[in-house]
Amino acid sequence: MQTPYIRWLEIGLFVSGVILWGLSIQFDLDWMTTLGVSLVGAGLILSGVKAMAAGELGMWQGGYGITQDRGLTARLLGLAMSFIGAAMLAYTAARILGWDVRIAVFLADRPGFVMVPLGLVLTAIGTANLIGAWNRRGSIMGVFQSLRNWIVGLIAVFIGLVLLCTGLVEWVAPEAFDRWLDSTLGPFL
Repeated sequence: MQTPYIRWLEIGLFVSGVILWGLSIQFDLDWMTTLGVSLVGAGLILSGVKAMAAGELGMWQGGYGITQDRGLTARLLGLAMSFIGAAMLAYTAARILGWDVRIAVFLADRPGFVMVPLGLVLTAIGTANLIGAWNRRGSIMGVFQSLRNWIVGLIAVFIGLVLLCTGLVEWVAPEAFDRWLDSTLGPFL
């Protein structure tokens, strides 16, 4: 699927958002922070939706050039990118509406609303790494790359599933979750 204009739009949104975000730190301008985060989020959503639709995701990876993920790997990474972009846009919407403090207090009381989406993102990224490692076993370099992908994938899936399950428990039984949290991490908090 050839979409050069969409690819340039993704890159433009992401790069302009990062530049604005960086400048907002330098000049301490809230509107610039909000705009920068919004543009980065929109770029991630566009990249993620395109990856899910096309089943193809090209990424720059260090000195090795462009890697091309295809199929389920690209779709899972696209899903994760879309979730992250949507979270960034939700943050900016809350900031524009003046709800950011109230939402932060709510999320501190009910962390399951952060844990579940974060668990889904980490599980998707970990699963994509595991599938990608399975697909790159051909050469010696592929074995080392796949070993790294296996380790990262397994760790991300494990942490993602723990966050997902813990977040769901917090949703269903917040009082039990608070008691468990006090009994296990109470002395450290």
